[in-house]
Order: sequence, then C-alpha cells, then structure tokens
Amino acid sequence: MKSKDSGTGLRPIDAMEEHVDTQQLGDDPAPVACSLRPDDLAARRERWLRLSDRALAKKELADDGVRLRFRGLAGVRSELEELAALERDCCAFAAWTVRTEGAEFVLHVSAKDGAVAAVHALSEDLPAPAGPGAGR
Repeated sequence: MKSKDSGTGLRPIDAMEEHVDTQQLGDDPAPVACSLRPDDLAARRERWLRLSDRALAKKELADDGVRLRFRGLAGVRSELEELAALERDCCAFAAWTVRTEGAEFVLHVSAKDGAVAAVHALSEDLPAPAGPGAGR
C-alpha cells in the first residue's frame, strides 16, 4: 500500500498505514507519522544502518517501545545523540532517550498506546546485533 499524504506533509509509519493514531506527548497530540521526505528518509535510514552495523549489541522489545544497546566505541555516543535529536523532530510521537549503562550506550524509544507498534516496526529494519569484535 502506498503512503498517502493527507495534506499535512506527514506520511504514516509503514506498520500503521491502515490506521493513523495520535498519541499524547506533553500538551500536544503527535500523529503517528514520519515527516521526512522520501530522500531524507532514505539518508536517515542509511545512517541508522551504518551505526547498527558498526556497534549494535542488542535489540530489546519493551512494552512501551524498544531499547537498542550499542557498544561504547569511539564516535558512537555522538552519532546516537545526533540521530535521536533528528528523530525527535520527525517522529515526535515517540520519546528518544540516550543514556550510558556501563560500557554501552542505550537508546530507549518509547511511546504510548497505539504508537508502540510503530516504534517496534522502526526497529525491525535494523540488522541483527553484531558480535563483540564487529566493526573493529
């Protein structure tokens, strides 16, 4: 099914194309949609894939979203922080939090209610976590 632009410039997340829900984050409802244009979406996806190929250690589905654990390699934290900040702008239906746990950096992407399925779908495209020596 092709994405439909409802005139807002937002495209529903692939997993949510049949039903676009809204989620309450703060005071403003955020549509469960990505506001990136196709070219920007492809470039963003490529950045996530490169980072994941290099440093993704573990993917954990959670009741409220997903936790992605990245190895504490040089440059990973800054790339993760930058990507999370960009995602907060285009996918405002979810909360994007980066923290350090031991030698790993953890990205927790969380959402409420119907938006959790969209968050789970966002992580499906990432490669399987690589072994400890990958990317070195």
